[in-house]
Amino acid sequence: MDDDKLLQINLNIAGRPFKLTIKWKDEYKYRQAAKEVNEKYDMYSKTLSDPFDRLALIAFQHTFEKNDKMRGEELSTSRDKINELTALLDSVLEQE
Repeated sequence: MDDDKLLQINLNIAGRPFKLTIKWKDEYKYRQAAKEVNEKYDMYSKTLSDPFDRLALIAFQHTFEKNDKMRGEELSTSRDKINELTALLDSVLEQE
């Protein structure tokens, strides 16, 4: 299957080279992720001298944003369920 075709790419992340083997269809996502990490790394380099501190903040920020997005999706799903149950209750009450 073409979607499973593998590709070797070289990424530079925070000044270090990484050679990865990925699915070719995911190449853009990997390059975009590396670009975003490098942009944040450069941004934090203005205020933090320790590279480890920069990477720690990038990891923290990513995890926070991921968790925040998941909570938002959970709330949206809960609202949808409440709306479905409300509609069901309304239809049952109308029949009585």
